Amino acid sequence: MLELKGVNAFYGNIQALKNVSLTIPHGSMVTIIGANGAGKTTLLKSISGLIQSKSGSITYEGTEISSLPPVKIVSLGISQVPEGRQLFTHLTVLDNNLHLGAYLYYSNRTRAEIEKRLELHIARYGYVLETGSVVIEGPAADLLVDDKVRHAYLGETMMTHAEEPG
Repeated sequence: MLELKGVNAFYGNIQALKNVSLTIPHGSMVTIIGANGAGKTTLLKSISGLIQSKSGSITYEGTEISSLPPVKIVSLGISQVPEGRQLFTHLTVLDNNLHLGAYLYYSNRTRAEIEKRLELHIARYGYVLETGSVVIEGPAADLLVDDKVRHAYLGETMMTHAEEPG
């Protein structure tokens, strides 16, 4: 379970979150909707540890995470997938995913281990394996690789929040 109690966050003197409280039970899917500037991104960044809240608490599965560094929060099973596509257009679909997995999550694993994990995910979620050898070019990148998903599965996360998904 993820729980926020009285979370306040600022950018300088500007308050972006004011006394936010939210409980998300394990296994739930939640959508946060609001106008530009309403604090959606700040909320996600606070949960991920990308900005520190000034007060309040953020707990995940009973562990206080509001003061933890982002890398520790990811290791607990929480990931944030930022807005936009961040792909290496000169690499294949498979290599894009391998690069992300190796860099973020599997620095102590071999390429073969990372590749096996990726192929299991591709099979599980219905991605076409043959796209692995295709080089990503232009608008086709959106059809071949969804980086908003790969962050989550390569990290074996329990909770993922995506900003402006797909």
